[in-house]
Amino acid sequence: MNTTEHSLKEWFFNYADTYIRCARSSEEDLANLLKFFHVPLSMITDADFLMTQSQDELAQNLQAQLEQLRQLDYEDSRSTDEHFEIINNRAAWIRATWQRFNTKGEEIQRIRVTYWVNQTNQGWKITSMAIHHS
Repeated sequence: MNTTEHSLKEWFFNYADTYIRCARSSEEDLANLLKFFHVPLSMITDADFLMTQSQDELAQNLQAQLEQLRQLDYEDSRSTDEHFEIINNRAAWIRATWQRFNTKGEEIQRIRVTYWVNQTNQGWKITSMAIHHS
């Protein structure tokens, strides 16, 4: 594994841990999650295309997503079949399937996400993500 791939995988698993902590508890500082994203950020689903233009807008969108999970009694997520594709030293895409579970251990959601990430002066950042149900 080369240095770029190693740093990308380490970054991704840190992102995943931070997302899970923020989804579990509204006490977790959302700023810890925001640092993984670049603004502007494009978010694409089957139903919508969003382009966040500010940190405040990004925070509102992420907060709404986390609140939806908490309403489902969210407890944990597992990523499976991650695929990392290094384009060059400053660009890559990551695809993973996320299984999300409630406090009873029941699967409440399964989605597939493709992330476009770029190496910036502040480290790897998600610049675009496409969410598709698996």
